[in-house]
Amino acid sequence: MEDKVGVRLTGFGDMSVEDIVAKTGLSPIQASHAKQREYDEPFLISDPSKVFEISHEAGQVGLRVLVGSRSFTLLENLIKVPPVAN
Repeated sequence: MEDKVGVRLTGFGDMSVEDIVAKTGLSPIQASHAKQREYDEPFLISDPSKVFEISHEAGQVGLRVLVGSRSFTLLENLIKVPPVAN
Protein backbone atom coordinates (compact mmCIF):
# COMPACT_ATOMS: atom_id res chain seq x y z
CA MET A 1 0.00 0.00 0.00
CA GLU A 2 2.81 2.40 0.80
CA ASP A 3 4.24 2.15 -2.71
CA LYS A 4 0.89 2.54 -4.45
CA VAL A 5 -0.18 5.57 -2.41
CA GLY A 6 3.28 7.08 -1.90
CA VAL A 7 3.16 7.52 1.88
CA ARG A 8 4.81 5.82 4.83
CA LEU A 9 2.66 3.76 7.20
CA THR A 10 4.12 3.14 10.65
CA GLY A 11 2.45 0.42 12.69
CA PHE A 12 2.38 0.76 16.45
CA GLY A 13 3.95 -2.70 16.63
CA ASP A 14 7.04 -1.22 14.97
CA MET A 15 7.22 1.77 17.32
CA SER A 16 8.50 2.10 20.87
CA VAL A 17 6.06 2.91 23.66
CA GLU A 18 7.83 6.26 24.03
CA ASP A 19 7.30 7.09 20.33
CA ILE A 20 3.61 6.20 20.52
CA VAL A 21 3.18 8.40 23.60
CA ALA A 22 5.00 11.31 21.92
CA LYS A 23 3.09 11.10 18.63
CA THR A 24 -0.41 10.31 19.93
CA GLY A 25 -0.72 11.68 23.45
CA LEU A 26 -1.67 8.25 24.79
CA SER A 27 -0.52 7.39 28.28
CA PRO A 28 2.38 4.90 28.54
CA ILE A 29 -0.05 2.17 29.64
CA GLN A 30 -2.42 2.89 26.74
CA ALA A 31 0.51 2.94 24.32
CA SER A 32 1.75 -0.39 25.66
CA HIS A 33 -1.68 -1.94 25.15
CA ALA A 34 -1.92 -0.49 21.63
CA LYS A 35 1.37 -2.21 20.72
CA GLN A 36 0.05 -5.60 21.87
CA ARG A 37 -3.04 -5.84 19.67
CA GLU A 38 -3.35 -9.16 17.86
CA TYR A 39 -6.22 -8.78 15.39
CA ASP A 40 -5.76 -5.24 14.12
CA GLU A 41 -2.90 -2.78 13.73
CA PRO A 42 -3.03 0.84 14.84
CA PHE A 43 -0.79 2.97 12.63
CA LEU A 44 0.24 6.48 11.70
CA ILE A 45 0.45 7.91 8.17
CA SER A 46 3.18 10.30 7.05
CA ASP A 47 0.49 12.22 5.09
CA PRO A 48 -2.95 11.78 6.72
CA SER A 49 -4.64 13.44 3.72
CA LYS A 50 -3.99 10.17 1.84
CA VAL A 51 -6.18 8.09 4.19
CA PHE A 52 -8.91 7.64 1.58
CA GLU A 53 -6.41 6.28 -0.95
CA ILE A 54 -4.98 3.96 1.69
CA SER A 55 -8.48 2.82 2.60
CA HIS A 56 -9.20 2.03 -1.06
CA GLU A 57 -5.99 0.01 -1.41
CA ALA A 58 -6.72 -1.83 1.86
CA GLY A 59 -10.16 -2.77 0.52
CA GLN A 60 -8.53 -4.34 -2.52
CA VAL A 61 -6.84 -6.89 -0.27
CA GLY A 62 -9.73 -7.55 2.14
CA LEU A 63 -8.80 -5.01 4.79
CA ARG A 64 -10.35 -1.79 6.01
CA VAL A 65 -9.12 1.34 7.72
CA LEU A 66 -10.78 2.90 10.74
CA VAL A 67 -10.09 6.58 11.34
CA GLY A 68 -9.55 7.53 14.96
CA SER A 69 -8.86 10.82 16.64
CA ARG A 70 -5.15 10.04 17.17
CA SER A 71 -4.33 7.29 14.71
CA PHE A 72 -5.73 4.88 12.15
CA THR A 73 -6.40 1.16 12.50
CA LEU A 74 -6.03 -1.53 9.84
CA LEU A 75 -8.21 -4.60 10.29
CA GLU A 76 -9.78 -7.44 8.40
CA ASN A 77 -12.91 -6.44 6.53
CA LEU A 78 -15.33 -8.86 8.16
CA ILE A 79 -19.03 -8.22 8.04
CA LYS A 80 -21.05 -10.15 10.58
CA VAL A 81 -24.45 -11.13 9.31
CA PRO A 82 -27.02 -12.44 11.80
CA PRO A 83 -28.18 -15.99 11.14
CA VAL A 84 -31.39 -16.38 9.18
CA ALA A 85 -34.30 -17.52 11.37
CA ASN A 86 -36.30 -20.47 10.07
